[in-house]
Amino acid sequence: MLKNWNVDEKYFKEFTEIPLHKFFIEPLKNGVNYSKEQMGKGVSIVNIKDLYTSQFVDISNLEKVDISDKEIENNQLTFGDLLFVRSSVKKEGVGCSAVFPNSDDKVVFSGFIIRARLKEDILPEYVNLFLKTEKARNQMLKDLEPVGISNINQQ
Repeated sequence: MLKNWNVDEKYFKEFTEIPLHKFFIEPLKNGVNYSKEQMGKGVSIVNIKDLYTSQFVDISNLEKVDISDKEIENNQLTFGDLLFVRSSVKKEGVGCSAVFPNSDDKVVFSGFIIRARLKEDILPEYVNLFLKTEKARNQMLKDLEPVGISNINQQ
């Protein structure tokens, strides 16, 4: 899966660099934390493994988590949300990104994932492809402090 991240950077060389946060309509957000006792029923939840598939989050076989209506409201995903792996046991997994597709169901995201909500005039698919380039990956991972699990900085 991770081998498929190579994106030809020639498509991104002629553009002015703009900090990623300038594309956001709200601050980055961490997802839901839960116990294994809460798993198995409730609302669908995107976990790390669901981001390692392709350009879009694989919503075909999401797990369920039993959380409050308020947690659902605060963490519900919408079409075009850009999701990043926040924590991973493998350095290569940190910062992996995918776009949330259209879904008729309510879906939330795990606390090991960061959600970016982009401005309407920004194509999430394009930003996602850029984030898979070597330049973007190096920038994202430059301050990585590996311990047992590697985490990216949200700044």
